[in-house]
Amino acid sequence: MPKRDVQYMAKQRKEIASSAFRCLLKNGLHGTNVRDICRDAGVSASTFYIHFSSKEEVVDEAIRDVMISYDATSRFTSPTPITTWEQFIEYSVKQIASLRKPVLRKQVLLGYEIISAMRDRPADYPVFVERFEETSQMMSKQIQILQEHHEIDLKIDTLIAAKLMNMLFISTIYRVSIGSYSSEEEIRSELELALQLILGRHQDKTNEGVVGQAGLEPATKRL
Repeated sequence: MPKRDVQYMAKQRKEIASSAFRCLLKNGLHGTNVRDICRDAGVSASTFYIHFSSKEEVVDEAIRDVMISYDATSRFTSPTPITTWEQFIEYSVKQIASLRKPVLRKQVLLGYEIISAMRDRPADYPVFVERFEETSQMMSKQIQILQEHHEIDLKIDTLIAAKLMNMLFISTIYRVSIGSYSSEEEIRSELELALQLILGRHQDKTNEGVVGQAGLEPATKRL
């Protein structure tokens, strides 16, 4: 048996977490048990419990590892500042629409199954709570940029608006993953309307931008 040094144990723990994720994708949260994970990882139950105290703990770590490699937090925060409403909507829609890919859709649906389980025992999966808070903080910075460039007229606290926006994205992503939208344009239409309400972007301001791009004055200014 290999010597149980720190490096070996860390590698073994990571392999068990990877096996857990494979089992979750194949069988779902409720269809996966410790026996399945041990079989996939090629370890005994006693070895599993050296590293993890429960299925919930290994699931949390498996999801955490995938989120880090996938860089989930940055998916909805542009690497460069977005200063206009149109750029903000375009970026958000593109990121959400990209999750229609089959390989990502399966991961998204798994995430929602775990989120559903969290309603009764939220402490079992802290990674989702942590990621929600982290993403909300990142989104609040983007909201501040839009506010500074007079693209929105925010009437509520920035962090509250960011959390509302985060929840909107979560619900929209779920609808994308189950095929509720027939086109990217349909995603855009619903998402933009909801974001206008949350962030204080008035419909007439949006129309002014569109009309202005066409070289025309808004109808209200001609009257």
